[in-house]
Amino acid sequence: MTIPAEIETMLPEMVELARVRRRPIARRTPDGWLLNAWVIRSNSTPVVAVMVQPNERLQSETERRAEPGRVGPAVATDLKRLREEFGLTRAEARVARLLQMRYTNREVAAALSISPHTARHHTGKILLKLGIARRSEVPARLTEAG
Repeated sequence: MTIPAEIETMLPEMVELARVRRRPIARRTPDGWLLNAWVIRSNSTPVVAVMVQPNERLQSETERRAEPGRVGPAVATDLKRLREEFGLTRAEARVARLLQMRYTNREVAAALSISPHTARHHTGKILLKLGIARRSEVPARLTEAG
């Protein structure tokens, strides 16, 4: 796969931002590429991981979410209701809404500018508060409750 020159010029800046800020950085190019950078080890010398997703992958994920029988963005639950009904924190409610749209932990992390580990932590807390065992049950549980 060939990475466009535009992205290659953006990568050093993103790596430096992630290193200095010590938090994930996500950027989307006009032609649909998704770039993520985050610090994976921050000892004396920070190590920054970079993930580049081509636009074809993003399109296939959008189509995957739009398949019949899947819960799409139009069915996303109101954040305030999630917080009141299930006792979720603000961050957990945001993550729950993305889980309802079948986002993976990596996609949740990129969408909310948090680390994948934090996304996994919130997902675990959400499953406990909703009283379910699998993340695949989140859309059904939120839909039946609303």
